[in-house]
Amino acid sequence: MCFILIVSPFSFILQMYRNDGGEHFRLLGQIAAACDGIGSMHRLGAIKACQTVLRALIDYIQYCGLQEEAALRVGIYQLYYLEHFNSWREAFGYLRRLSGILLDLAARGEIGREKKTAMRIREHVERDLSTALSLASVAAAVNYNSNYASRIFKQATGMGIPNYVTRARVAKAQEYLTKTSCFIQQIAEKTGFDSPQHFAMVFKKLSGMTPNEYRKQHCGASGESRLGLGSL
Repeated sequence: MCFILIVSPFSFILQMYRNDGGEHFRLLGQIAAACDGIGSMHRLGAIKACQTVLRALIDYIQYCGLQEEAALRVGIYQLYYLEHFNSWREAFGYLRRLSGILLDLAARGEIGREKKTAMRIREHVERDLSTALSLASVAAAVNYNSNYASRIFKQATGMGIPNYVTRARVAKAQEYLTKTSCFIQQIAEKTGFDSPQHFAMVFKKLSGMTPNEYRKQHCGASGESRLGLGSL
């Protein structure tokens, strides 16, 4: 049976930014349980699933500037080398420990006010992707004016809010394309694009292929989904 990737890196990132340990560990447990019975460390589906979590934690560590603190507590070099683990149970045990440490650091106030504001902006965007998100509406949602919200967000992420909104829409569309059988028009509506044509144009610009081409490539003969969200 083919292993299906059941969550996206962005799901993990979002729960970390919310400091929602319960939901984060629930999602992590789902993937760990699916991989636990796989004896080989060379199964592509399990590798992709583990890398989903790895990418999310690396993104969170870099974004929040927690490299030194995390390295002192548990060591983060293993995030880059799956071959250090003898089993998937060992790998996910390490990911649970690291996740707990990162959430603890966040709870103890190791993340600055500006980055927390940027996290709130990311959370709002992810929650309301199907709506017409503008710079003004996003700033109002976190109770700041547009200029301040834009400056804080760009300092924290390296990109402007409108650019981030577009990338988040496309990332969510990739997830719909690989995990559902929704029509292109439905996906365009769910991700906040004003028309299927606009959706297709933006999607191709960022992904290098049309939505249908992406779906065929990432949900092909193997039946496995590839949700390459990267660092938004």
